[in-house]
Amino acid sequence: MHNLQLTRRRLIAAGAGLAAAASTGVATSAGEAGRTTLMEYFFSFSVEATGFARPELESTGQGAVYFNKVLEILGVGVLEELLEAYRDYALKGVLLSPKLGPIARNIVKLWYVATWDRLPREWEENYGVLLNDRTLIIGPEAYKSGLLWPAIGARPPGANAPGYGSWSNSPNVIK
Repeated sequence: MHNLQLTRRRLIAAGAGLAAAASTGVATSAGEAGRTTLMEYFFSFSVEATGFARPELESTGQGAVYFNKVLEILGVGVLEELLEAYRDYALKGVLLSPKLGPIARNIVKLWYVATWDRLPREWEENYGVLLNDRTLIIGPEAYKSGLLWPAIGARPPGANAPGYGSWSNSPNVIK
């Protein structure tokens, strides 16, 4: 199920190193190592949550962008909680969680359509407001590389020129 050995010790160490680097504002090797470890766990979660293999996720060129945006929105603590729950309870357990399910679905939405929806008011009432949580679209490159397009066998409308004469083909035919 998981390509990475998600251990509580590695996860806590990664978060602690990243949190320490963030609180001091100074990039440290512990902070960079923590960021790299959490990003690896984020990719492990994303592989199972999206149904796409790691190389396919990496080929979008958006992995670091999405990881950084999720980290900015959630903070280290909530991201660690999500990844720890994934390790302990697998994807189904995370998706069924009232706290972590909406976050997990937003991560999937990032990969597919480059959009993050602000967490529902009910979520905020129960778990607190995340200062950086707002509805946003990542950007045009993320839109073009979204997993939606290969999933449905189409090209992103308005993003790439389909080629001369493409109008003569059925919309379901991609060459």
